[in-house]
Amino acid sequence: MADRDVTNLLATDGTSPVEGFTKWMVAVMIVDRTGQLHLFVIVSGETVIPCTRVRSEAEPVRVRSPESAELDDKTIGIVGLGSSGSKVALSLARMGAKKFYLVDHDVLLPENLQRHVLDWQGVAQHKVDAIRLALDRVAPGSQVEVSRLHLTGQESSAAVSGVLNRLAACDVLIDATANPKVFNLLAALARTENRPMVWMEVFGGGIGGLVARSRPHLDPTPQDMRGAYLRYCADNPPPVLKTSNNYAAETEDGDVLVASDSDVAIIAHHAARFIPDCFAPSNGAKFPYSMYLIGLAKGWTFEAPFDTIPISMASYTVTGWDNAKDTGLGIDNAKFLLDLFERQDNAIDSTSGNSPATS
Repeated sequence: MADRDVTNLLATDGTSPVEGFTKWMVAVMIVDRTGQLHLFVIVSGETVIPCTRVRSEAEPVRVRSPESAELDDKTIGIVGLGSSGSKVALSLARMGAKKFYLVDHDVLLPENLQRHVLDWQGVAQHKVDAIRLALDRVAPGSQVEVSRLHLTGQESSAAVSGVLNRLAACDVLIDATANPKVFNLLAALARTENRPMVWMEVFGGGIGGLVARSRPHLDPTPQDMRGAYLRYCADNPPPVLKTSNNYAAETEDGDVLVASDSDVAIIAHHAARFIPDCFAPSNGAKFPYSMYLIGLAKGWTFEAPFDTIPISMASYTVTGWDNAKDTGLGIDNAKFLLDLFERQDNAIDSTSGNSPATS
């Protein structure tokens, strides 16, 4: 014991070096009539703690998570670690992903706990930092890099360029913000860098949501897929609802509808299922469509809860991907992308009245 650090060891006679611990402990081993061993820990003669042997099956991850083979060496880039993005990150860790790059400038507040995967231990921390700790608890040894930059805020072009370069090095991009500006920036990055992209939206009021994936040269570009979605909304006009930024929607009669944690979780976990598909061979993809509307209540285009509607991309080509991508994004390129997504954002905003209420 002389060459060991004993500052954190508990003594059994009440002289523990751990500050504030003055009770004594004793362990009792009892052998019953069948020969089974039972261990009890007695603390200061007051509390008896029975101990139970727990045996792990030591089952390999791949047995329970067949997607781990596709995710094991992939770096997952996630922008937005709110209620949706946090659930996607933890789900992917349980599926076998070990490398993450997380981007979010926000801090976890008590009012976020209703739908966020984190708990009170993460309050007042940046969401990316708290999620990094959560990922390590789920999958010890995970490699997690974080950025606290506001990707579409008042940041310097040099800072944005650095984040874009790091995202460009990821194997897949995930937009979990439901923010048109972020979507257009990541969509432009995915197109120019030939990266698959997955995004999701939770419709206000808990009526349902959207999940989509765009794979280079196999699917239309994210912008074209967004156009297909807006066309569907134009052909099937959704109800006009007043929305806020907390997944709530108000009907014309004044009724307030709010998406619950389970509503958000359903959409987020469906999006997570899309990620391994991004790395599967074209003939081995599990999902025949690249965009789905998922109903959680009867209304709009959904005939019943859990009604799933695929959005066909048959009339769209897979051209538009950059076949001669650069090896890096400089400051000038970052400025170009920022200007590009601003113009595209203005174009989408002009038709936003034809899309369902989202947050």
